[in-house]
Amino acid sequence: MRTSTQIKYKKFFPTFVSNKAYLGPCATLVDKSLHPFLLGKRGGFSYYDLQASFLGVKDSLDVLENVVIDRGKIFFVGGTLSFVSVLLCLPLSPESGVKVGPWDFSQITKTKGFDFMFLHEIDKKAILESQGKTIPFVGVGSTSVAGISYPFNLNVEESVLANWYLYAVINSCRRGMYRRVKLKNNEI
Repeated sequence: MRTSTQIKYKKFFPTFVSNKAYLGPCATLVDKSLHPFLLGKRGGFSYYDLQASFLGVKDSLDVLENVVIDRGKIFFVGGTLSFVSVLLCLPLSPESGVKVGPWDFSQITKTKGFDFMFLHEIDKKAILESQGKTIPFVGVGSTSVAGISYPFNLNVEESVLANWYLYAVINSCRRGMYRRVKLKNNEI
């Protein structure tokens, strides 16, 4: 892991540990591709290696910010977190470039013109469908990282961690909007 990322996220460790961000999916559902991000399995649960996971988290938020700067379109798919975060905190006007939808078979295939996707609580079928779109996507809380462009391996089901996740996504979008305006003003 890069040193600057490790130092930056070091202050989050106590919060993440006390709120069980290290809890991964059920040990019987874990795909072998997830093993580099795991510390081990015990009592039916798998445990994420938080240090290994932070790099994917940072990279996914950085790419989200860059997509917002470039006025890209973002699709939040599946899970309860996507609905809460986007509907309550981001403007959903057509100009915002944000769409929210539940995952249903062929839901991703039907979408057109998106530059980035967040897949929440998804399975291998959704990952395969997303790979067919050939756009980068973030897998939040998935049981496999095979084929996922940016794995987001944290348990964000606890309320404190869900709030952190929502804040991190919203803050990345806001930073991207701020930088977009700043770049536009510098061009004038």
